[in-house]
Amino acid sequence: MAGLVIPVLASAQETADHQAIRALLDREQAGWESGDAEQIDACYAEGYTQVNIPRGNEEPQFLLATLNTQWKDENRKEWVLASDFLGLKEALADTVLAMQRTYKMSHIDIDGDDAVAIATFSGAFNDTVRGERVEVGWQSLWMLRKIDGDWKYTTGIGGISSFRESTPVP
Repeated sequence: MAGLVIPVLASAQETADHQAIRALLDREQAGWESGDAEQIDACYAEGYTQVNIPRGNEEPQFLLATLNTQWKDENRKEWVLASDFLGLKEALADTVLAMQRTYKMSHIDIDGDDAVAIATFSGAFNDTVRGERVEVGWQSLWMLRKIDGDWKYTTGIGGISSFRESTPVP
């Protein structure tokens, strides 16, 4: 008698909370793509903190981490909710730039109403000044909290990894 064994990893099981965190990234990024400032802002908890990790010699320089004050609540709201805010709408519509982008939550770990996630972003665009096609990518670490039943970003740490390559446009 032959049997079929299907391995199952408990940590790989998607829960409703995993799906909600993935949907949060989708909702935020859709806001950037459409220029919907309120949709973007609704993804962030009050008191959100953004940390930048600079890079040197293509390595993250964690000892040079800084707080990004542009993302403090009042600054973020002033910037994102400004009447002239367009997000990425114009850049994505520009056929000369030919911008492409992808994103996904690559890792999510949840403990009750707290979570940590790593998002992976990649994209490409034409640098018309240099005559190059530029490919970029990075990973950001996010701390999240479920607030009144909804997942929100509480802290973002950018620059944990990145790449940038360019090739001449024929």
